[in-house]
Amino acid sequence: LFLPLCRLCGWLKSQGKAGTEYFRQVLAENVIPFLKNPDCVVDPESVVFLRDRAPCMSALATQTLLKDSNIDFLDNTMWPGNSPGLNPTENLGACIKEWVERRMFADKTESLWDMKEIFKSVISEIQNDTTMLQTLLRSMRSRPDAVIVAKGGPTRY
Repeated sequence: LFLPLCRLCGWLKSQGKAGTEYFRQVLAENVIPFLKNPDCVVDPESVVFLRDRAPCMSALATQTLLKDSNIDFLDNTMWPGNSPGLNPTENLGACIKEWVERRMFADKTESLWDMKEIFKSVISEIQNDTTMLQTLLRSMRSRPDAVIVAKGGPTRY
């Protein structure tokens, strides 16, 4: 499940509630129960919580909350700091989001059930698309060079 946490953080800021304590409260009361609910996600046992390195997400207390809640996630030692160009999961997540949204728009559907079925279909197709996954993995060697050439700015990745 790729949860758009940047939108959640943006909403929290707009409500004047951008602190890490409030963020953890939202995770504990809303996000974690959602991720564990089989009516909301395809398979609660295979959920991986993707996040960025925003302070509220990379705080040790937030990581402890996720670990204690048995939510898989990439911890601070595994996540490239502020460098989407180094992180192929950003590309994969964007592809999944685009494909799900495109199919929902084409089918003119807004129901959670339909979205869940479309998501299952997209994930199944990705699992069988070894070319795309291999391309993402092979791009790992050239990503650091692209970031250096761009002097830390945007890259084609």
